[in-house]
Amino acid sequence: MKRNSVNKHVDIIKHLKTKGYLVSDGATGTELINAGVLKKGISPDHILLNDPDAFVKVHRSYYEAGSDYTVANNFGATRTKLEEWGLQGELEKINRVAIQCVKKALKQSGKKGFVASSIGPTGRLLPPMGNATMEELIDIYKEQIKIIYDEGVDLFVIETMSDMREAKAAYIAIRDICNVPVGVCLTFDANAKTLFNNSPESFAVTFDATDVLFLGVNCSVGPKDVTPIIQRIGEYTSKPIVVNANAGTGYAHFEIGDFTSQIDQWIAAGARIFGGCCGTTPDYIKAISKALAKKKMKKKLSVKLGTHLASLSKVVSVGENLPTAIIGERINPTNKKDMIDELKHGTLELVKEYARKQIDDGAHLLDVNLGAAGVDQVKLMSKTFQMLSALFEAPLVVDSSKVEAIEAALRAYGGKALINSTTADKDKAEKIFKLAAKYGAAVIGLTMNEKGIPMSAGERFVLASGMLKLAKAHGIKPENLVIDTLTLSLSSNQKEVMETIKTLELVKNKLHLSTILGVSNVSYGLPARENLNQTFLTLAINAGLNLAIVNPSSEHMKKSFDTMNVINGYDAFAVEYINEYAKSIKPEGERDKSERPQDPMSLLRQAIIDGDDSISVVAAKAASGLGLTLVDIATKSMIPAIEVVGKYFKDGRYFLPQVVLSAQAMKKAFEILKAHDGGQKIEYKAKVVMATVKGDIHDIGKNIVITLLETNGFEVIDLGKSISAEDIVKKAKELNPDFIGLSALMTTTMEEMGIVIKELKKAGLHNIPVMVGGAVVTQDFANSIGAKFYAKDAMQAVELLNQCKSK
Repeated sequence: MKRNSVNKHVDIIKHLKTKGYLVSDGATGTELINAGVLKKGISPDHILLNDPDAFVKVHRSYYEAGSDYTVANNFGATRTKLEEWGLQGELEKINRVAIQCVKKALKQSGKKGFVASSIGPTGRLLPPMGNATMEELIDIYKEQIKIIYDEGVDLFVIETMSDMREAKAAYIAIRDICNVPVGVCLTFDANAKTLFNNSPESFAVTFDATDVLFLGVNCSVGPKDVTPIIQRIGEYTSKPIVVNANAGTGYAHFEIGDFTSQIDQWIAAGARIFGGCCGTTPDYIKAISKALAKKKMKKKLSVKLGTHLASLSKVVSVGENLPTAIIGERINPTNKKDMIDELKHGTLELVKEYARKQIDDGAHLLDVNLGAAGVDQVKLMSKTFQMLSALFEAPLVVDSSKVEAIEAALRAYGGKALINSTTADKDKAEKIFKLAAKYGAAVIGLTMNEKGIPMSAGERFVLASGMLKLAKAHGIKPENLVIDTLTLSLSSNQKEVMETIKTLELVKNKLHLSTILGVSNVSYGLPARENLNQTFLTLAINAGLNLAIVNPSSEHMKKSFDTMNVINGYDAFAVEYINEYAKSIKPEGERDKSERPQDPMSLLRQAIIDGDDSISVVAAKAASGLGLTLVDIATKSMIPAIEVVGKYFKDGRYFLPQVVLSAQAMKKAFEILKAHDGGQKIEYKAKVVMATVKGDIHDIGKNIVITLLETNGFEVIDLGKSISAEDIVKKAKELNPDFIGLSALMTTTMEEMGIVIKELKKAGLHNIPVMVGGAVVTQDFANSIGAKFYAKDAMQAVELLNQCKSK
C-alpha cells in the first residue's frame, strides 16, 4: 500500500501532553448551511464531490479560530451510508477528497495543527434493533479505514455513536489496520443514556481499557447538561475527555457564554479536548480557545479505584473495601449433554436460560464456556457474546482455552470483558495479554506454569509477580490483572489447600491486585460438598477475595456472601441479613459407626472397604498365616472388598477420597502378602500404558485410575503428564500393551487425544484399544476420535477393562 502520510501521530500525543489540552472544531454542517451550500435533501458528500473548496473554507475557518485539529467529512462515507444517496461507487473518492480538503485547509491557514478523520455510524443496527453482526460492521469500517489511512491522517475520531458496540466495531477496524491515535465519542440524551441504553460509566470503563487517546461526548445535550455526564465518565477513566456539546437542542439555544462558563467544571472532571457540535460556529471555537489559554489544567477529580468490568449499561467493580462479586459458572457444557447437543446445532436457548437464572439468583458476572467436542467455539463465541450483551446487563467472562475463540468473543463484545485465563507460561501469557491490550479486557492470571501448580504460597506468589511484570510490559494496567491463586481439592491436596489462602493474602498485601477463585474445586470428590465450599469461601473472602466463581443458586454460597457482607460492613445494620435469615435453622445429625470384624479375612475385607491401610497391613499379616495362597486371599477377601467400594461409588455413598484410600489399603496389603509368598511372580490380567496428553499437566484422575487398575491385577506403565503423541506411540511400539489409557482435563488438550489415536493408526498400532477419560471428555467425543472406550470415572475405567479381559 502506497501511503501519503502526514505521519504526525506521535506529535499529537506529545502536543496534548505539552500543551495540556487540545481544541477541536465545531459544526461543519452548520457552516455549510450558513454559506448557503448545504440545503435540505442534499448529501454533504455530493457537495464534497462537486465543490470541495466549500469544505476547505470551513476547515480553514476553524483552524484560524484556534482548532488544533479539524475532522474531515468521512462521517457518512461508509458503503452502507453512501448507498442511501446512491454514492456507494464513490466510496474511495469521497474518503480521499475529504482528507485532502483538511490538509489543504491546514496549509492555507498557516497554523500548526493536525488532520483528523470523522468516523460515524454505518446505518446498520445490531440486535435487538437490527440484525447486523459485529464482524459485518467491522468489515464495513475497514473498507473506509484502509482508504483514509492510505491517504494519511493524524487522528481518527469515532463520533456520534449511540451504540457502544458500533463504536467498538469502528475501533477494532482501525486497530486491524493501523496504530493511528483514536478518539471515541458517544451521544447521550438528557437522562445520560444512549439510544441503546449505554451508560457513561460503562462507556468509560470499556474504552479506558483500550489504547484510545481520548473519549467523551459529542452531539448530545447543551453545555450545562453535558457536565454531569462528563463527570460520570471521569470517575472511571484517567484518559483525557473530549467535550463537544451542542449549541442547540430542540427549541433551546445556547450562547458562547454557556460553553465558557462550564469549562472549569469540565477541566475538573478530566476534560482535555474542547470543541463543539451542532450549531457551534468558529466564533464558539475562538471563545473556547481564548478561555482555555487562561486556564490551568488542574488535577482532575479522583478516579474510582479497583478492577472495573462493564456490560453495555452496567459496571461491576471489585477491589479494596468493595464486596466480593459472584461469577456464575453454569454456562458450561461439561456434563450437560442437552447443552452440548444444542451448541452443536448452533442454538443458544439453554445459554440464555442459564444466564437469566444465574442473574436472578444474584450473579454479578457470567462466565461463558462453550468448550465441547464437535462445537465450533470460534463461531459460537462470537454469536453468544453478541447475544448475551444485547439481552443482559451482567458483564461477561470469556472462558476458553482456544485463543481464537477468546478473540472472537472480544471482537463481538461491546463492553469490557474478563478473560479466563492465562497461566504464567510466557508464550501463552503474551498471546492473551496482546488480546487484552488490543480489545480492552481484563485478564485472569493463574498461578501455575508449564511445570504445574506450585505447592507453596511463596512459589505461586513469584508466578503472580512475574505475570504482573509481563502484563505491564504489554500495556495492561495492574487493575486489569486478576490473580487466581488456584483452589486445590481437599480430596487429593489437603495439606496444600491453605496455601491458596496464603497466596491470596500475599497477592493482596504485596502486589495489591484483585483476586479470584473457583471455589467448588476445593470439595471435588467429597460428600456434602457445599459445606466445604461455604467454609472455604468464607476463609477466602476474609483473606481479601474479590471475585468468586460459584453456583449462585447454592444456598450455602449465598449464606457465606450474606454473612461476610455483614461482618465486613457492606450490609449496613445487617438489614438484608435480618430480612433473609430471621428463622430457625436445624442442626444436622451424625452418622453411626459399625464395629470391625475379628477374623483376618473379614478384617482385611473391611479394612479395604474402610480405606484403613494400617488395619489392612495387620490383617494381611494375619491372613498370611492361614495357609492360603496370595491368589486365594485376593479372590476371597481383597477383590470382593474393592468391588464393594466400586458399588458404593456408583451409589453415591463413596467419593474419590474413599476410593483412593481403599485402593491404597489394598495395595499395601498386597505387598505384605506378596513378600510372604517369597515374592512370587504375579500374573497380570493385562498391560496398560497410561498418559496425560500433551499440554495437560493434570494427572490426579490418571493416577487414581492407575491405582485402581493395579489393585485389580493390571500391570500399568505410567508415562506421566503432558506426553506427546510421538512419545506415546514410541512407548506403545516398545511395550506392545493390551490397552492405552489417555487422560485430559481441559477442552483444548482433549483434542490431543484424537491426534494420538491418528498417530497410533499411522504406526500400524490400530489394534490396541484406547481408553479416554477426563473431566471434559464425553462419550460423543470419544466416538468422534475413534476411541474404543470412554470412562467417565476411575471405577468405570477398571470395570471396562475387566469386562474386556473377561470376554
